[in-house]
Amino acid sequence: ATILFPDGRKVDVASTRLEYYDSPGVLPTVERSSLKMDLFRRDFTVNTLAVSLSKSDFGKLTDFFGARHDLKEKTLRVLHNLSFVEDPTRVFRGIRFEQRLAFKMSSHTENLIKNSIKMNFLEKLGGRRLFAELVHIFAEREPQHAVARMAELGVIRFIHRAMKVTPEILTLFAESAQVVTWYELLYLKEHFEKWIIYLLALCATLDQDQFVETCIRLETGARFIDKYAESRTAGLKALEQIRRSVAGRGRTLLPSELCGLLRPLPVEVLLHLMARADEGARRQISSYLTNLSQVAPEIDGTYLKSLGLKPGPLFHMILDKLRDARIDGLAGSLEEELQMVRNLIKVEKRGHDDHRGETGT
Repeated sequence: ATILFPDGRKVDVASTRLEYYDSPGVLPTVERSSLKMDLFRRDFTVNTLAVSLSKSDFGKLTDFFGARHDLKEKTLRVLHNLSFVEDPTRVFRGIRFEQRLAFKMSSHTENLIKNSIKMNFLEKLGGRRLFAELVHIFAEREPQHAVARMAELGVIRFIHRAMKVTPEILTLFAESAQVVTWYELLYLKEHFEKWIIYLLALCATLDQDQFVETCIRLETGARFIDKYAESRTAGLKALEQIRRSVAGRGRTLLPSELCGLLRPLPVEVLLHLMARADEGARRQISSYLTNLSQVAPEIDGTYLKSLGLKPGPLFHMILDKLRDARIDGLAGSLEEELQMVRNLIKVEKRGHDDHRGETGT
């Protein structure tokens, strides 16, 4: 059970149990056991402290494995030599704890990690479990430090063999963190997943096929791949077009054209592009998210139906034209929008009549 306190703290309450692994990387088998055996199965010594809830010795702290000493010394140390062999996810948890708490792995613990990597035990780690550990890392305040440590220890290749963590990637992570904070402060209604932005940053050096292979390795699912593989490529093309426009190397984009480039993209891809963009392009994407994406004409589908129009190609074309006119400042009132609708219907009707005359119908 978990006890949640009003100040946000929580305490896990559990009976003592023993876990053992039939083979590396699989989930453990669980049995009831003594307190000492229960604590011995923990990942690091700093997680082996226990507090009694019995009336007779309520609050008594039990420390079998020197946890208080390691906490004082800010040292992360495993309990036994097969720890990373039994459960390779402990490698990722160790990196995450070390970076979050500003601790240092003991030399023995670090050597055990390097040996498990050398013996390819992390290859046996299932995609879902690897994905879960990455999501935990991406939830950290500054995940780039854990990512840098993963690269230093040689863990990155188990995500994808071609994946590299360069100084540019670490800078992209830092920029992504700033962009995420900026977007959260906008309090917009559109929900987004922070981990997707960091996954896109981690995969920034990978091509399309390698990105898809990474998603397959992490078992993100076909729907995720369909949505983000294509939009990632489309987003990079849009970013290049925006950069060219801002730098004066191409035609200046109208606000409606900017919206046309960015509107099909998921918000996570948009934020990823902001993190990758220089100042000029970043301002353009920021303007879209904070202002242009919220612009809508006064006339909507219901209004068009009240004018006798039925949903179809003309119906949707009129709505698109009205929205673009609002975005570009060409229609600033309901009356101007109505005039646009009349003109569009008139042009469409004239074209239809001309077509009938040509075909003799």
